[in-house]
Amino acid sequence: HPAVARVYYPGLPSHPQHHLAQQLFGGRGFGGMVAFELRNGTRAAAFAFLDALKLVLPATTLGDVYSLALYPIMASHRAVPPAERAQLGITDGLLRLSIGIEDAEDLIADLDQALIDTYAKAGITGDPLTHQTPQSAVIRSCAARWAVRGKPGGSSEP
Repeated sequence: HPAVARVYYPGLPSHPQHHLAQQLFGGRGFGGMVAFELRNGTRAAAFAFLDALKLVLPATTLGDVYSLALYPIMASHRAVPPAERAQLGITDGLLRLSIGIEDAEDLIADLDQALIDTYAKAGITGDPLTHQTPQSAVIRSCAARWAVRGKPGGSSEP
């Protein structure tokens, strides 16, 4: 997606710990947690994105059967000074997602419309719906794990 600067997901070959994740997860997928940075991300853009979501729920903690979005600088890392957050790579544009049981295409559509809405207001354009993106593949991968497992909690799989 043109509005996303970077995706953090251990299932992507470009992730610095992809090989370790392959060993640890043993071919069972890579989990349902993903983070991404908004291009030219600001606090205002992050809030606008969270406000534009319709299916994914903004939250202060992650981990539920529903898809949730978290803004680390206002939640998990709110007590960390800005200079230290910057050293850790936690930017004003960083958002985290916990992928739930919703249909993958519905989640992708929700994220796309929120990104388009957020960046249309900022004058950033592009047609992200006409091509595959790494984050779309990540969302499909995470959601596919739920479909295979059946009901959440019905498997000991991580």
